[in-house]
Amino acid sequence: MEYLFNRGCEILIGGYRFNYGELTMNVHVDFDDNNEPNESTVELYNLSKHTLANIRTGMRVIVNAGYGKDLGTVLQGNIVEVRTKREQMDRVTTIQVKDDLTVSLYEMAHTYRPGTKASEIIHDLLGRAQIPHGAVQLGSNHSYMKGFVAKGDPVASIRRAARDCNTEVFTRQGKLYFKPLAGAGLEVTGIVRLSADSGLIDSPQSYEEDKVKGVRVTSLLNYRLHADAQLRLVSEDFDGVYRVKRGKHTISMDQFVTEVDLVKI
Repeated sequence: MEYLFNRGCEILIGGYRFNYGELTMNVHVDFDDNNEPNESTVELYNLSKHTLANIRTGMRVIVNAGYGKDLGTVLQGNIVEVRTKREQMDRVTTIQVKDDLTVSLYEMAHTYRPGTKASEIIHDLLGRAQIPHGAVQLGSNHSYMKGFVAKGDPVASIRRAARDCNTEVFTRQGKLYFKPLAGAGLEVTGIVRLSADSGLIDSPQSYEEDKVKGVRVTSLLNYRLHADAQLRLVSEDFDGVYRVKRGKHTISMDQFVTEVDLVKI
């Protein structure tokens, strides 16, 4: 596990690259599996006035983090706010980043013929609006015997069609992802193993929220842990396959951790 302590992080904004260890940085990335885009915070210390003048709202931000040469993306989104203030001798720039979608079409009107399947509609809308997305995995494939009208926001129409297929839709790092509901054709693939030998910190703890029971764990920062990631947890009290419901990555000089809430698959 020696490589796990060779921390690395790079923050890419426009043509700038800010590297861990070369300046003080704090990154707090929140993620979950609900429908709303997440907002995260990047803090950079003592940037030059020239650099500050070139960091603006709307710019793309990518944060890659990991160990050694094994870096992966923990945040990708657009700047929604930039503010700078003095804290004693330091000038701290706080950048709010939202992992919203970048689409080419925000309003549309299209009617699909009777008998069209939801999968056809979803793929067509994704293509028309040029929406970045992951695999389109649906719990079922509903047929619209009276046709389907897509009007207004294409993402809203995609969510409606997916819902008719027992599938939730959420955004992650600027892409749209599809998640079949429990018992609706969910495939268990690409499992991340987490144990004391692979980064698990402290003992996992049980929790209950809205009548849903789960396990809360903390690990050394792991970019492979994100909303809806599947994880094999091995500890003294828990051993099984879980799904990440929500979590956060924390990157600073003092902390380099990932905290996640898990639910049993």
